Amino acid sequence: MLLEEDAHRFSGAATPARIIVSRHFAKWYSPAMRINSIPCVARTARAAAAVCAVVLLAATAACAQNQAAGEMTPQKALQMVAATYKHCASYEFQVTVQNIRGSQVSEHTRTESGQRGEGFRIDDASPTGELRVANKTDEWVLDRATNEYTKTPLAAGSPTPLTNFENIDQNLTAASFSREDMYGVNGALIKVVVVHVERSQWPKDAPDGVTEATYRVDERNLHILQANYYAPAETKVVRYAIKSWDGAVAPSLFTFTPPASSREVASLTQPQAAFKPIVGSPAPDFTLNDASGKPVNLHSLLGKVVVIDFWASWCGPCRVSMPELQQIDQDMAKDGVVILGLNGGETVDAVNAFAKETGYTFPLLLGTEPEIASRYFVQAYPTTFVIGRDGNIVYQHTGVARKGEVRAAVTLALNK
Repeated sequence: MLLEEDAHRFSGAATPARIIVSRHFAKWYSPAMRINSIPCVARTARAAAAVCAVVLLAATAACAQNQAAGEMTPQKALQMVAATYKHCASYEFQVTVQNIRGSQVSEHTRTESGQRGEGFRIDDASPTGELRVANKTDEWVLDRATNEYTKTPLAAGSPTPLTNFENIDQNLTAASFSREDMYGVNGALIKVVVVHVERSQWPKDAPDGVTEATYRVDERNLHILQANYYAPAETKVVRYAIKSWDGAVAPSLFTFTPPASSREVASLTQPQAAFKPIVGSPAPDFTLNDASGKPVNLHSLLGKVVVIDFWASWCGPCRVSMPELQQIDQDMAKDGVVILGLNGGETVDAVNAFAKETGYTFPLLLGTEPEIASRYFVQAYPTTFVIGRDGNIVYQHTGVARKGEVRAAVTLALNK
């Protein structure tokens, strides 16, 4: 799901991120840029420590050669994304925002609509959520929880829902192509390129102390489908379902009529995310196919203890942790334990090749991105869950767990 470096933040392991390129984005890369799968960018000291100096020198030389020859760079790609959003005349996005602090999570959804030069509307799906409406001259913000609203003049250059992506190429201190993923959109799997960035200045709505971010870019049209922001204490994941691009927008969206019972105030209290523990909550159901096409349904396994591991073949920490899962499967299947490996963003061929290489015998399931990963608030790979016989989550860990930790959680769940 995320950069190898992202998993490293949780596990203490680091290996180079993998680059996979389809014919759609072949012009973005050249063979020289894929030496040992090192991204064509100066990496942080943390990532650099994971590779040998000789390979880094070769990759750096390849970078310079290809950039001199006019090859696509991550910076140029982000400029293209920015231009795409700057030329967007109108839009409607369904946006899901997740904030993750270890096993404490929050989620809210909203609709963002707008027409360039006319106005925008941001409508939280919660009945107590916030509504923002702007026309050419003014902006209103309604707090439905308190029934209070503000009205302020809209200055030139005031931010809109498109602003962050119109400026996605700004304030970069590092940028790299990470890899290509498969990503579910409207029931079909499409290819996205994952771009990793570091910045000198971040959007105002990013988590405090954010240090890095990844973007999933739709190869077909350069739309951003997911943005992940990483801070030491919190990860913010924002997913975008593009409902309309350059389509008709009703002018009434940019009109605000205060509710009769509401009152205008000078300022509003900034809403705070409401966190809840994921451990102890019911495990979200899913039906996913394994590499042979056989469907596996989670709720059909009620009464068993189920271990769910979100993984990818390019993820070094995943490869470190999976042998223990195989051993648990061999030792405890007779006791009613089921291991499921939920692959993130890879093809059937890639998963079959991994299974053949490793010899793992527990089911490796496909198609988790983004829906299933979102339901489980997965921010990095590996992320492992243990689900009790009653279908509730009893254990969650991101990164490589301490030796024996997952087995201990499984044993505890069996004994309940």
